[in-house]
Amino acid sequence: MRRSLLERVTMSAINGLYIAAFQWWLEPLLTLQAERNLRADVRRELPFLFDAFDTHFVANEREYRWGKVVMLAARNLKLRVSKDRGEYGVTLSTMGERSEWAGVRDVLTIVTPEYGLPPFDPIVLSEWSKLLKAQFARLEEAYRPEQYSVIRQKLEQTKANAIAKMKAEVATQYTDRAIRNNNLNS
Repeated sequence: MRRSLLERVTMSAINGLYIAAFQWWLEPLLTLQAERNLRADVRRELPFLFDAFDTHFVANEREYRWGKVVMLAARNLKLRVSKDRGEYGVTLSTMGERSEWAGVRDVLTIVTPEYGLPPFDPIVLSEWSKLLKAQFARLEEAYRPEQYSVIRQKLEQTKANAIAKMKAEVATQYTDRAIRNNNLNS
């Protein structure tokens, strides 16, 4: 459905007014409130991190435009908990200056041989809580400085294998498509 010129001009004026008069102070307030809410969610759903592993909130390394993010530090690793469109995510990194973030499932497949890789990450914080509560001690151990170099190499190899597999699948699809096109044109 096409908008009339008057509707478009009105919407542009409203948008301009919002940007000029409200965005500069309203968006930081909304972001701060959303981060407070996310921190409260993390404290409520992941209390074992604070009780058993001396985890605490730390400042975000950078600002995130989409979704909300809070960062936590434990003894040997950092956690980044995000919430975007109602779905939660958790990634891990070393305590060092240079953050190399990895998915929890990826690290668990390396450090826990019996861990069966589920098809998807959990999307609710209570499911992340179950997974992390059962495995956090192993994750902490894996991120010890003397252990992490091995984990890092395996993560890089896992990533390289996944890229190679994806390229092979794409190449196969293109080859199959080319064969079908040749057969149709013959």
